[in-house]
Amino acid sequence: MPRATSSTSATDTDPNAPNETAISLETLNTVMDPLVAVAFVLLGFGVVASVVPILPAGAVSMAGVLLYWWVTGRPGPIAVAILLMTGIVALAVDWVAGLVGANVGGASLRTGIVATAVGLLLFVLTGPVGLVAGIGGTVFAIELSRGASREASLRAAGFAVIGVLGSALMQAVLTGAILVSMALIYL
Repeated sequence: MPRATSSTSATDTDPNAPNETAISLETLNTVMDPLVAVAFVLLGFGVVASVVPILPAGAVSMAGVLLYWWVTGRPGPIAVAILLMTGIVALAVDWVAGLVGANVGGASLRTGIVATAVGLLLFVLTGPVGLVAGIGGTVFAIELSRGASREASLRAAGFAVIGVLGSALMQAVLTGAILVSMALIYL
């Protein structure tokens, strides 16, 4: 009868022996590095999207933060919450700045909504200039047709345009802050 052999391998007795089934940290980092790169592409694209209407810059930046956090486990939960809140503020600025600008200038909410729709349509057809001209021209035309003076209509249109341009600037600042914060966390 054959003698029984021990089923103990070298890895069971020697903790320093290589284990074929374990994934080394170096291999894991190699797999995750492309995902970290994708996270930074999203963060960079969030800044670019801040000056392009229709693209939700804050949401793109938040996706970059969440992907980086998912891949690396960094930053901590408080920092992630702060970065996500910053992205939410960027989204809110994107959605309401033009309407608030038109209202501050004296235009009605309805005028602001119509102007936003016309501006977005013209953006698709002619680009950023169409957006600004569409919003400003629509606010001016509607306010003038509602009986406002030429000066009041021009004032409302100017505030609407300033709101749209200010929105892009504010989004760029917020998404840029997210990108810089994440770069510092990475380093």
